[in-house]
Amino acid sequence: MASEKGSAVDEDFNDNIMLSEDEKNYAQFGKSKQQFKLMEIPFPPNMVKAQGVNRLRWDFIIIFLAVYQGITIPIAISFNPDSLNSPFFKTLDSLIDLVFLVDIVLNFRTTYIDSVTGEEVLDPTLISQKYLTEMRFIIDVLSTIPLDDYFGGTTFL
Repeated sequence: MASEKGSAVDEDFNDNIMLSEDEKNYAQFGKSKQQFKLMEIPFPPNMVKAQGVNRLRWDFIIIFLAVYQGITIPIAISFNPDSLNSPFFKTLDSLIDLVFLVDIVLNFRTTYIDSVTGEEVLDPTLISQKYLTEMRFIIDVLSTIPLDDYFGGTTFL
């Protein structure tokens, strides 16, 4: 009889405890709060976050170099100044082409945000497939090829 009275008191005591909604849900399913912690997926060390600070800095460098080429290429085509044909500027142009080539390789290792799920895609195969099927890849490759080196610096006009 004492055990029956004790269990009734325990139930009354448990009903009177103020529990938050989360705690009630945990208690309802018999699980503790620790069992519902989200597992954090480790970020692969050989990948670059699409919205990371390092990627943003790299994009600023690429923009700066593209603006530089956007200014110097029309000047070189229009006026053909001797200063732009110097070994320094030829070397600089080759280095810029090399940086653009590195950017293409880096794009194969840069994550992206899936437009449907809103999640960051970390799978290198999916990243490569997406980059290869975008028009951006074709533009990147065509802009990286130094056509003036292959055609001896002659113009097409």
